[in-house]
Amino acid sequence: MLDSDTTQVLNRGEFFRCLDECVAQQQDGQAQLGLLLIDINRFNRINAIFGFNVGDELLQNVRQRLLSLKRKKDIVAQIGNDEFALLIPGIKGESHALLAVNKIINTMCSEVQLNDSPIAVDVAIGVSLYPQLAVNGEALLQGASTALREAKSGGFTHRVFSEQDTTPVLDWDVESELDNAIRDRGFEIHFQPKVNIKTRLPYGAEALMRWNHPQHGSVPVDKFIAVAERTGQIMPMTDWLINSAMRQACEWPTCFGEQTVSINLSPRVLHEPDLAEYIESAVNIWGIDARRLIFEVTESGIMANPEQIFEMLVRVQALGAGISIDDFGTGYSSLAYFKMLPANELKIDKAFITNITNSPQDQSLVSAVIALSKGFGLGVVAEGVEDYDSLKLLEQMKCDLIQGFYFSRPLTNVGYQQWLDSYQPENYWR
Repeated sequence: MLDSDTTQVLNRGEFFRCLDECVAQQQDGQAQLGLLLIDINRFNRINAIFGFNVGDELLQNVRQRLLSLKRKKDIVAQIGNDEFALLIPGIKGESHALLAVNKIINTMCSEVQLNDSPIAVDVAIGVSLYPQLAVNGEALLQGASTALREAKSGGFTHRVFSEQDTTPVLDWDVESELDNAIRDRGFEIHFQPKVNIKTRLPYGAEALMRWNHPQHGSVPVDKFIAVAERTGQIMPMTDWLINSAMRQACEWPTCFGEQTVSINLSPRVLHEPDLAEYIESAVNIWGIDARRLIFEVTESGIMANPEQIFEMLVRVQALGAGISIDDFGTGYSSLAYFKMLPANELKIDKAFITNITNSPQDQSLVSAVIALSKGFGLGVVAEGVEDYDSLKLLEQMKCDLIQGFYFSRPLTNVGYQQWLDSYQPENYWR
């Protein structure tokens, strides 16, 4: 067998031999094996625009990036012109595989400078696991190939193979229609309220982008955002979101004080060197107090390139805006990085809130996160609160802010203003 501790990228034949031998080694039933197939989107277009020499340089760059991410026993192979494989022996299940996916996507999202030309690299990834989703090496490869096809067809960054997966794939050109929506301002913003649990009064709202297509109706957020991140369209969309959210927030009533507005920033946007300057310009244009702004970033997005993103977040904080770490608890950050997070608040992912009243494990985890956050001087937001019992339990745990359907679903700007005008604490607290 080829040494799995290799620092080289295997070719197609070497990979197939390695795959069979790795599967044979995992058949004691204890260890698991993960396979990621990684495809460079629009590689032929890059060749056509910049030439084959630049395409070859790009492939070499991708090979080096993948080698830099692999663990000691992982295996990297190039199995097609623009398709790579990452074989992960001893994997600890789907969450471990998705950690690898997040690292790859966020490492690839930064531009490459080739032949004096900045080239944005984005990838699609298909994931399969042995023995959960495959009985042998061939089935493992077929599963990852199927997942990769679904990811590319549906405009996703990645998919995990499942024989029961019946999620429909969009059968229209999302990328072209996104161009039209960006040009025609075809998006909307809905606002979901956040309530201060101590004062029991409204605190602000999260701005959520919505796309109601004239022919296809309401487009699922995860689908069009995934396409936008892959194509680079996320940048003009974020431009629109920041300006529109600030403009609309200036219209809100002040019966409960000036409300904050939270705006989501994707990992790709965080790599823009002029992001802080752009936010400062928008603040000046709309005359909004920067202290009313909270920029939400995902934990997994930060941890893929913490040093660079930390620097950007510090610059945004220097404007007076707050930084919120979204989906906290799902990004596998270490305490060493946690203590350095340039953040003002943490949002506990709704996966830990949904069953909090029935799960002692979730209660313990949420309680620990709240205590940890308080120790570092950070506020805590619980999202996904849908019932009164969850609200009271989080109140006992001394959570700071609550967000979820219990208070309100996301509302239009007019709807949010009406909600503020009619808000009464006794409608929510017994």
